[in-house]
Amino acid sequence: MRFFGRLFLYFSCALLVGVFAAVVLLDQHYVQALQQEEYARTQGIRQLVQQQIIGHPDREQRLAQWQDKFGYRLSLQPLSELPLNQVEQQQLQQDGSYVSARSGWVVDDVTVFYFFPQCHCALVLEKMYHNALAHQHYGNALVLMVFLVLGLFVFLYVRSNQRYVRHLSEVYQRYGDGDFQQRIDARMPHPYDELGRRFNDMAERIETLMNEHQLMVNGVSHDLKTPLARLRFALDMTRECRTVADYRDQVQQMDDCLDDLTELLDDWLLLAKLNGQAYPIRFTQCPLAPMIRQISERLNPLMPEIQIALQLEEIGAALDPALFNRVLENLITNGLKFAHSQLRICLRADHNRFELTVEDDGPGVPDSDKQRILQPFVRLDDSRSSQGGGLGLAIVINLLDKHGFELKVQDSDLGGAAFVVRGERA
Repeated sequence: MRFFGRLFLYFSCALLVGVFAAVVLLDQHYVQALQQEEYARTQGIRQLVQQQIIGHPDREQRLAQWQDKFGYRLSLQPLSELPLNQVEQQQLQQDGSYVSARSGWVVDDVTVFYFFPQCHCALVLEKMYHNALAHQHYGNALVLMVFLVLGLFVFLYVRSNQRYVRHLSEVYQRYGDGDFQQRIDARMPHPYDELGRRFNDMAERIETLMNEHQLMVNGVSHDLKTPLARLRFALDMTRECRTVADYRDQVQQMDDCLDDLTELLDDWLLLAKLNGQAYPIRFTQCPLAPMIRQISERLNPLMPEIQIALQLEEIGAALDPALFNRVLENLITNGLKFAHSQLRICLRADHNRFELTVEDDGPGVPDSDKQRILQPFVRLDDSRSSQGGGLGLAIVINLLDKHGFELKVQDSDLGGAAFVVRGERA
């Protein structure tokens, strides 16, 4: 709507400029032509009046009889009664004649004055019938001038817009040919700036998805090799088994490898779904403290040597319970993996927001890696490859983004890392 509103405004301004230019350029010439034409037409009437009426005793009657024949309203008036200013009267007395003419949209007002010194009066000829042909020429020229100005405006406007369209088309073409670094300079008038911003957003999104896709393909192909190699080794070792106990140990190792593969593929498929455009989020008002207690109690037996300390306030938030449970599971599991002896979970209110902190007494995270560990398949120590595929925190950050929450990695006063989740309270 802004585009068409501005176009209408520009068109209206161009129309007014065209009319003004036509009037300024044509009106003066048209008036001069009227003056010359009327002066030439009335010369014979002047001579006739001077010869036959000036000395006649009944001048007004004779003039009334003649005006129908000549097409002019004739009258003899003293100089003091003429509708002329002092300068025009001086010109009339000096030249012997004066033509007053003005043009209008419908009629042309033309009055001719002839000065007669013998009676110190002037013959006034007011045109009774207008020159339709001259007025038609004037109207045609006026319309032509207006359309010329409008045509010039349309040409310049289309030419300027064509430049922006050509720029957009060239960028689209180069992007379609595989140059994914192409971006549009959005410093253009509306609506091209909006098209440019939409294209840039789309290009950024596509580039992000391509990078994530490449990262995930490389990561999955790399991380699949370890459990597959262990599975192949365990399978080969079954041929060397001499007792049932040895055979069971190898089968158990193969089962553990399959569990690792299943966990990796599940995480990979979940992350792929989260990166899709239409992953459903069902928000519900939920209390956070019971969710944290339930998950902590369920996960703590997996590592009973780690003591979990809970400091929870009763706070609610709008979230998807199933997805946020996955966030809590990944954060708490990550803390249990790297904690030496204790894990602390705090939930507190901060004005209209909440802050959830999961911190451990483990080795911590260097400042240079606090953002890098949130990317898929990133692990700070490759020797810990048995502790997952590096997708847990990537899934957490993706789920939190969909909720409108944020995650920060900080240092904990316990000596390890602190993962802080902040979001809006219910």
